[in-house]
Amino acid sequence: MRVGILAMAQTCAQCGMPIRDGYRFCSNCGASAAAASQSPALPGVVEVAEQTALDEQVVAPPTLYGPQTPMPPPSPARNAGPSRAATMRPDPKEGGMYVPYGTEAKTHLESADSPRSRVMPVIVVAAVLLVGLVGLTAFLLTPTEEDRVKQAVYQSNEEQIKAWRDLDVEVLKGTRTGEVLAENIKYVEDLKQKNLYAVPVLGSLEIREVKITGDTATVRTIETWSVTFHNRRDKSVVEAKPLETLAETYHMVKQNGKWMVERLDIGANP
Repeated sequence: MRVGILAMAQTCAQCGMPIRDGYRFCSNCGASAAAASQSPALPGVVEVAEQTALDEQVVAPPTLYGPQTPMPPPSPARNAGPSRAATMRPDPKEGGMYVPYGTEAKTHLESADSPRSRVMPVIVVAAVLLVGLVGLTAFLLTPTEEDRVKQAVYQSNEEQIKAWRDLDVEVLKGTRTGEVLAENIKYVEDLKQKNLYAVPVLGSLEIREVKITGDTATVRTIETWSVTFHNRRDKSVVEAKPLETLAETYHMVKQNGKWMVERLDIGANP
């Protein structure tokens, strides 16, 4: 609003309102300006009147005559990109909710995650099958009590071959105890006294029967053996016995969790 100033203006003789310069009639009551008198206007009076007239001009709606043609809708711009709603996040000031990704980005992320979702069940199933396979393998490879008894028989024969060839009595203590251990130690000592060593050869070993009763077991076998005796000084052959088939019965006992041969019966093959 402009600041009013003290000025001389005509006042309407009828209503006392100021009359603007150049007007022949009072804008308030329509009286002739000829009867108006010159009087000083109060500061701000002229300005209030002018501002009121300006406000009426602005507020008053325009008068339209004749049929009105509706305004055509705005034509879309060429090469226009996606709308704001599709490409931009809502403005938080406008009450919109924040969306971290647009539609295209969200679709891409969902499609990228789909293969992983399909692969995970396959990995889980493969892991379960692998664990089951390992457990089954461990079960199948775990030796039974009968397997342990048979292994002790095989080992006892390998130890006997080494003891006679190397004249080593300590190796006999691996799978022998009691009577059979004492017999084999005596046999090795006899070879030493005769200045000989022997080279036994196990041709075959067939286990016919295994019986286990608590901590004792009996194993019947059919074995073929040959043995050659050598002089310890020059390693010359002193005697060679041909291959012989024997029926043997191993009497075994379990000591400290390990199967040991306690007695050995040797006879001709029936």
